[in-house]
Amino acid sequence: MSAAGKVIAFTGDLAMGRHPAWRAAEAADAVVSRKVTREVHYLVAGPNAGSAEMQARAWGIPVITEQQFCELVRFQRGAIVADLDAATAGMIRHVMATGHLEVV
Repeated sequence: MSAAGKVIAFTGDLAMGRHPAWRAAEAADAVVSRKVTREVHYLVAGPNAGSAEMQARAWGIPVITEQQFCELVRFQRGAIVADLDAATAGMIRHVMATGHLEVV
């Protein structure tokens, strides 16, 4: 599974935050969509995803977790995406290691 060239949308509450997730997707050569359309390849769904998740499932779009997204961008680069700022890379490492991110 590779993120390169794929269209990825995000919905729900993401532990890493929406903008760091967008940066990670773009750094992995994916295209970020601000809404779910039939062109989306993956929907990353956090808690409280709501109608966007339901629409994606109705269209047969794979719905993945934030941890699966982190694994997807890691797989694309073979390591944590190197061109992200240190804080974003750290959040991705933490989500991959623990499955969640505690925001203090």
